[in-house]
Amino acid sequence: MRVESESASGGLENEERYVLELNALKDGDVILEAGYALHSAAIKAAIESSYSHVMIYLERSIFEATKNGSVFTRVPNRFTVKSANDLKVLRYNDGLNSESLDRMINHARGQVATYYSVPEAVRSAKGKKPTVKRNGQFCSRLVAEILSAGGVKVAKNIHYCSPADIERTQESGMFTEVQDAVRKATPAEIAHAYAGELHPKHQKATVQWTKRARKLIDRKHVQNMNDIFQALIDSRSLALDKQIASAMIDSGYLDAYGDERAKNAYRVSIEEFFRRLDADQISLTDEIIKEVSVVRNLVRNIGPARENFRNTGGFYRVLKIEKDICEQGLRHASERLGVILAVCAIKRIESEEVEIAHRLSISVSRALSGS
Repeated sequence: MRVESESASGGLENEERYVLELNALKDGDVILEAGYALHSAAIKAAIESSYSHVMIYLERSIFEATKNGSVFTRVPNRFTVKSANDLKVLRYNDGLNSESLDRMINHARGQVATYYSVPEAVRSAKGKKPTVKRNGQFCSRLVAEILSAGGVKVAKNIHYCSPADIERTQESGMFTEVQDAVRKATPAEIAHAYAGELHPKHQKATVQWTKRARKLIDRKHVQNMNDIFQALIDSRSLALDKQIASAMIDSGYLDAYGDERAKNAYRVSIEEFFRRLDADQISLTDEIIKEVSVVRNLVRNIGPARENFRNTGGFYRVLKIEKDICEQGLRHASERLGVILAVCAIKRIESEEVEIAHRLSISVSRALSGS
């Protein structure tokens, strides 16, 4: 039920902080967080737990629902906590096969930008749970529903479970705590965690335009971007299309890839990538792994984006914007992967990670060509 987090280091490099050990995490791991905001203590008291927020790890990202950010992803190494006990990682004991994980990932991606419902979160903390689900998301509902998509039911009423209900799966033997998943952070890791990054900027832009679009549409069932696109199509309204398109542009939603290119210019420059790699300023493995979830998500989204645009005869500017953004992302990914593969060829590097980069590059090329 997390509402907000610390956003600046404020000299934390000199304090003892803790981070997730990314090498210990697996897709489907559930992450409980204590939270330090004033409301967190009230939540923990109400649900009788040491944790007020819950998230899930998928495709090297953390999916969560927050009041300020709706449903979005958090970069796992972009936050710290004060104590090792302020985070707990749980893993499903029976394991998750690739089919289950695919269903979970697809469900999670489909929930992105769904608005956060405070009333629904409050209802989940009550002893008597509602029997009829209302719209909106909150942290434990999101995690429980994602797990349910993969065939794992963590509570009798997954739509109104709390972080405490999910934590109690450890007592029932369904989940086990992952040891060594939280460790003391180095000063460099603390600085990195709170350094400015582009992900929150893109998140803020997405929340801004989708919130505006929901108000313009004024339909209770419209919760996320897919709902917005469908409601626009159903409306057949050019006036609504113009308003939502303006909201997308004004929010800065279209600036994501340009911003990323400007800030991380080394990722599209063979010479600069080569220099940083030789200076041990970047890790080849990390740079390749960064692309995995990005490419998978872009490839997953480009088909529906093109189909929506094609099926409506190019009638809506909003659908063209979304299609163009997906294609821009794929072109940018192709350029980044081209740099990585060129450097690997020059340095004659052969590894499993390089093979992954080759496969990703092929997937991007096919997606761009529409095959």
